Amino acid sequence: MTLQWVKVILFMLFFVLDLCVAFTINLSALRSRRKAALTPPNQKPPLTLFPSADSSTQPGESILIFGGTKALGQLVTKKLRQKDRYCLRVSSRVTGHAEAVLDDDAIEVVELDFVNGGEFKMKQNLQAAVDGVSAVVIITGTAVFPKQNLIDDDIPHAIEAEAVEKLAQAAVQAGSVKKVVLVSSIGVERRKSFPFNALNIFGVLDATRKGEGSVIPAAS
Repeated sequence: MTLQWVKVILFMLFFVLDLCVAFTINLSALRSRRKAALTPPNQKPPLTLFPSADSSTQPGESILIFGGTKALGQLVTKKLRQKDRYCLRVSSRVTGHAEAVLDDDAIEVVELDFVNGGEFKMKQNLQAAVDGVSAVVIITGTAVFPKQNLIDDDIPHAIEAEAVEKLAQAAVQAGSVKKVVLVSSIGVERRKSFPFNALNIFGVLDATRKGEGSVIPAAS
């Protein structure tokens, strides 16, 4: 059997598995909503990372969005843009691509590549990206079955774990950051149970958990 046929078979298996997982997750979400409807609302105050005298983001302040060109990231970026209250800054590995995707001159696009381009350049760009911002929104969203993972299985760890850790550290060092929002995954705490263990074939959920673990200590 040729390598091409192996890739085709793998793609078909992942596609079918993805459909099964999506169906199971939808059922799980439906059960959770029903259970939540019968549960009294939680009265505990939400956890605030990087608390200050006033941790809320004020009109005119800047927000850095990491992952703003991804599917979910675009929705978050556009939602914040609709409020027309904040100065938005979106980081991207390819600034031209981000500018084309966002198509909004009011959104500042800055270069930030945690995988390629060299450590020295990355540190410079990271420092510039967090400079002066009041909040950081992290929406990594590494695909569960991306094509590049068949070639380089270190991508989830490089983005979900290492990049998030560097962002958290940079946010602390910046001094101006009052709030960090990390968009995680529903399966992080259940990554050893079906169907989430299937989503974790390439270690995406393991890496995401490491990213969570680096954000919380950075806030202390």
